[in-house]
Amino acid sequence: MHSTLSHLTDAKWGLASAEIHADTRRENMEDVRSNCHQQSFTDNFFLQYEGLIDLHEEKCAVPGEALYKAAVKALKTNPGYAKFSEPIDYTWFELWHHEGRRARHAASMQAPDYTHWHGTYDLAKNWNSKFLPEIREIIHRFGESAPEEVAALEQLLEETLNSENHRWSINEEDEAVKAEREKRQEEFRAKYKK
Repeated sequence: MHSTLSHLTDAKWGLASAEIHADTRRENMEDVRSNCHQQSFTDNFFLQYEGLIDLHEEKCAVPGEALYKAAVKALKTNPGYAKFSEPIDYTWFELWHHEGRRARHAASMQAPDYTHWHGTYDLAKNWNSKFLPEIREIIHRFGESAPEEVAALEQLLEETLNSENHRWSINEEDEAVKAEREKRQEEFRAKYKK
C-alpha cells in the first residue's frame, strides 16, 4: 500500500531491484525526465504526484487500513468467521488495491482524467457509500457480542470522521475552508455559464 516500500516487495520476490530504495528510484526518474523536460516540469510533476500520494495515504489508506483491521477484530469474535467472507473484505481490497492504485498509477503517468474518474472518484464514492456503511453495520451487528472490539472500532471511526480530511462528511467542515470551496465553485460556474 505504501509507495516508498516497493523495494521490500521486490525483496520478497527475490528481485535484484530490492537494493534500489525509493530515494534512488526517484533520482533515477528525475534523470530520465530531465533528458526531455525542463527542471520546472519535472519539479511540478513530482509536486503533483507526491501530493496525490500523500492525500491518498492520509485520507484513505492509513485510516482505512486501521478501520478495516479494527472491523476484522470484531468479525473474528464470530466462531464462523472466515477470511474474505464479508462484504467489507472485498470493499477494502478494492479501495486500496484497485481504486487507490489506479489513482496513483494514473497520476504517475500524468493522466488527470483517469486519476480522477477511475481513481479518486471511485475511491471517494466507495469509501462513503460502501466502506463506511459496512463499518457502521459491523458496529451495529457486533455491539452486544463484541463490546470491546466495537468500542475500539467506534472510537476509530469517530476520530477518522472528525479528522480534517473527513469533517465535511459529517457537516463539520471548517467555515473558512467551506467558504473558499464555495467561492471556487461559483467562479467555475460563472466561467462556464452558457
